[in-house]
Amino acid sequence: MRRRTRYIAIALGVIAALAVIGVLLLPTIAARALESKLTAALASNPDAASWESLDVGWRGELNVRALVLKDPERGVDVKAERVFVRPTLMSLFGDEPRIEEVRIEGASLALDAKLLRQILDGDSQDSEDPDKKDEPPQGMAAKLKKSLREHPPQIVLQDVALELAWGEERLFEFTAKQGNIEQDGEELDITVDGDAAIVWKKLPKLMHLARPWEVRARVGLFKKTVSATLTSGNEAAALVDLSFPRIGYVRLGAVSLDVEMTQQARHAVVRVDELDSKLGDVDELIAMVKAQSASMDLLEERPTLKGQGLTVEVTPRKLSEIQQLGKRLKPGALFKKRAEPEPTQSQGSDWQAIVAQLRSYGAKANAALMRADAQLEDATFAVHLELEPGKTRRIQLVSGLDIKLERGVIEASGASSGGDFSGSMVLVPGQILPVSATLVAQHVDIAKLPGMQQGRTLPNRGIRGRLSGIVDASFQWSGPTPMRREATLLSAINWSNGSLYLHGLAPGELEDLSLSVSGLLRYRPREGVIGVEEGKLAYNGLEATFEGSMLDWPLEPVLSAQVLMPETPCQEMVDALPDELLGPYRNVSISGEAAPELRVEYPLNRPHHLEVFLDGLAEQDNPEFRRKRRRSGQEPLSPLHKDYHCKVTGLKAVREGWPELTMAEQPGSFNQAKPKKRAPEWRNAASYGDVYWLNRPFIKQVPEEGLTKPDAQVLVGPGLESYVSLSALPIWVPGAAYLSEEILFYSNKGVSMGLVQKALRINLERGRFVYGGSTLTQQLVKNLFLSRDKTLARKLQEALISLRIDEVISKQRVIELYLNCIEFGPDLYGIGPAAQFYFQKHARELTPMEAVFLAIIKPSPAYGARMKRRGEVPDTGWIAKRVETIFKRMVEYKVITQEQADAERPYTLRWDEQGNYLPREKSAAQKLEELLENEIFGP
Repeated sequence: MRRRTRYIAIALGVIAALAVIGVLLLPTIAARALESKLTAALASNPDAASWESLDVGWRGELNVRALVLKDPERGVDVKAERVFVRPTLMSLFGDEPRIEEVRIEGASLALDAKLLRQILDGDSQDSEDPDKKDEPPQGMAAKLKKSLREHPPQIVLQDVALELAWGEERLFEFTAKQGNIEQDGEELDITVDGDAAIVWKKLPKLMHLARPWEVRARVGLFKKTVSATLTSGNEAAALVDLSFPRIGYVRLGAVSLDVEMTQQARHAVVRVDELDSKLGDVDELIAMVKAQSASMDLLEERPTLKGQGLTVEVTPRKLSEIQQLGKRLKPGALFKKRAEPEPTQSQGSDWQAIVAQLRSYGAKANAALMRADAQLEDATFAVHLELEPGKTRRIQLVSGLDIKLERGVIEASGASSGGDFSGSMVLVPGQILPVSATLVAQHVDIAKLPGMQQGRTLPNRGIRGRLSGIVDASFQWSGPTPMRREATLLSAINWSNGSLYLHGLAPGELEDLSLSVSGLLRYRPREGVIGVEEGKLAYNGLEATFEGSMLDWPLEPVLSAQVLMPETPCQEMVDALPDELLGPYRNVSISGEAAPELRVEYPLNRPHHLEVFLDGLAEQDNPEFRRKRRRSGQEPLSPLHKDYHCKVTGLKAVREGWPELTMAEQPGSFNQAKPKKRAPEWRNAASYGDVYWLNRPFIKQVPEEGLTKPDAQVLVGPGLESYVSLSALPIWVPGAAYLSEEILFYSNKGVSMGLVQKALRINLERGRFVYGGSTLTQQLVKNLFLSRDKTLARKLQEALISLRIDEVISKQRVIELYLNCIEFGPDLYGIGPAAQFYFQKHARELTPMEAVFLAIIKPSPAYGARMKRRGEVPDTGWIAKRVETIFKRMVEYKVITQEQADAERPYTLRWDEQGNYLPREKSAAQKLEELLENEIFGP
């Protein structure tokens, strides 16, 4: 028994010793076996891999030192200081090795970007195919590949560098300080932290800065899917943050990639988040682009760009400076200036080259839009307008914009200028402009549109208002070619269900507007001619045709336009106007029919040569008739001798438009001017809906808005004792009044096209509103009928009332009322109070020079009081020139004689320090005239 026990112990000892020896020899045996298998597997390509040593640890760990892997065909070059592999121990002796963990330290991987392109361009034939039978792997490499695919090991990275190149050019460097790759179900979960840098030599060295980065990715094991996100390693920093002195900056928060390469789907979506870029120096903005996210599928047949929270801002006047940014950056060969082609005869003028370039850019943009689709959500577009050097104003054009572009059809909706809009456009290949477009807008604030800057004077006060309606447009474009020297644009634009509120147009909103415009636009670059043909215009039921041209563009452009309306009842013309424009006079009645023709000749660089002709409103009022009179030596037919087709037969003002008047029982003075036409017997004497009350002795209070002192109370009208009749005034008082404002007062019909043309010339030349072009009748209407608000609606109502006054009220009565109701100084109304204030005399005693003084201060009454305080009317400067002009006119129109004009020289007036008038000593002739009048012919 003891002997048996001893044998058993010896056997166990031998077995233990053999086990110990086996354990001691197992790593060496395993290493030799693994190295032998790897060597046999690489026998066909011995240069593909090499290593300095291969050791196996006690637990089966495999340590490979100085590992080198090369695949020149695919552009792969891997070097690693140490690779630690932990396989399943028993699998080393089997046919299918299985690896549980891999650690890579101090490695560098050089990868040619062409490999990525090959992968993306390759097919997915090796994807899972349910009809394809599994075949056993052949060879060590195939078995290892299958094992890694079915049982991927955990991979730990430490100080691993990746270099991305394109051929011989190094592009980027990535350094993974630490990383982990492990299986999670049917996917690999990848986490890597490190640094990234751009090393492309063609980019400035300023961009060669290492940035921290972090990768989070998931890779499908059995399906070819990849989902990866590249972000900054620092949560407070951007992934990309590049700043260029005097150029701008680019910041990028994250980049992600989603790839699926299966038979069911094939896409590779690249997405960027938190994009922020700017062109311009620190204190300037040329262009800026921001986006919460933007993505594009690179493998779709029609790539689709998708964006979220896009913001684009530009300064239009600075866009031309983009060409200078390359000179600032000095990037070397990348931005090397290309040699400009020498101009040839076929290129023609600079404008022809510009048109050809625009056409090329437009065609390329159109082609790009036709090849790709886009979806933008919550986009914003803004412009920065320069008010003055160093100061700009930001105007947000569109916000909350949603755009969808699909196969050349664009649909968009958003908010703009305080309103909402939606629209669509249709593009076709080869055409720059859309073939059709539709826009629906509601309550768009015009003041927030570009160019509507603010200032103290018109028009720089800005255009403020709202705009709504539906706009439909269609275009057909044909650009210039070497064989065809002109570009044509056939267009039609319709605006329906429109409403418009424009500050300065009318007090309220214009509604139910309908406008349609169509025509053929031709542009001939060689001749510098832009022309419009076959133009048609329809507005609220009215129709007209028009044509025009722009000659000598862009050197000395001259705009010519002609608008012709067929014979139309005058009442229909007025009824087509919105009620808000006519105000209380929306029921005005007009008789007759007319065929108006408007012609304009406007040299853009010489506005003082503007010519405006309005024909067709009167009989014998056309260019041919005027030519015949000129050839026969006859003078032009004055307005007084024309028989106008349209006549205002009744204002019919609504009650809220009646002026507030008080009728006096007896006039303040005798011999007032007689009426031209008396009111019909059936008219109610208490009705002020027409103009007949102007022939009666009324009293009207000047509104507070026309006074300088809030507590002042000023009355005007023939019912006052201070009223001065025309018969009581010297002839030079009314003469100076109308010759300083309206030379043709006695022949004009209440409205003067000559004054309108003069107003257009002056205002266009000055660039702002400085002259209204109103007749004396219109100025009287402004004081007695209407408020003082400056709107086009008031001017229209003013014109209608003036035309009606010319039908009913005599010219003598008009100028008499005018002299007694207009302002001559602060809170000073009427010729009687003015004569007392300035000269301490009755108006009947005014001299020609005193009458001229009162005439020249009417446009700016406060200036008269200032001259009185200064003590004299200067005999130099613009005042002296103005006085000289009025005296010449009075002599020319036989208001006074030349001797009377010369007797008033020098043309000046004086006051003492207390404001008392200092009359000049009378000449001997004046004394003799007074003596004869008072002593001999007097009472």
